[in-house]
Amino acid sequence: MSNENNLEEITAAHEAARTERRNLGNELAEIDDERATAVAAGDAVALSRLGKRKRELPFLIGESGAIENSLSNKEFSARQSGPIAKIPGAEKALEDAKRTIARRKFEHEQELASLQSVVLVAEREVRDLYNECSALGDIYGPRNIRFKEELARLNS
Repeated sequence: MSNENNLEEITAAHEAARTERRNLGNELAEIDDERATAVAAGDAVALSRLGKRKRELPFLIGESGAIENSLSNKEFSARQSGPIAKIPGAEKALEDAKRTIARRKFEHEQELASLQSVVLVAEREVRDLYNECSALGDIYGPRNIRFKEELARLNS
């Protein structure tokens, strides 16, 4: 929560500095109109005060801009610190997931190879049994019609 409060404080200070710089810029833009009014009115005191202020404003605007820029950099760093801190954990989670997939893929390939071996043995056994039945049918079949019917039923 402290980081969020710190970010809020920095953001508020940055916004205040931006507002201050803009206000000073607006004041500088308006000062020439005020000086023209003071000249027209013959107000030497106002003219002197406005001249002094006009000389001060560029320095104040520069100072305010430097403060705003510094706060902008602090705000950027504060906003960036959260995601940057999370990167190592996210990268570790990604690597763990990739390792798990590779391990599971290897295990499944091993299991499938084992099952394929079982299938090959079973197919060989079934083929051998059919061959044995056919051989017996060749020997005893002509005398046993029931055997041929059973063999036909098995093959269908």
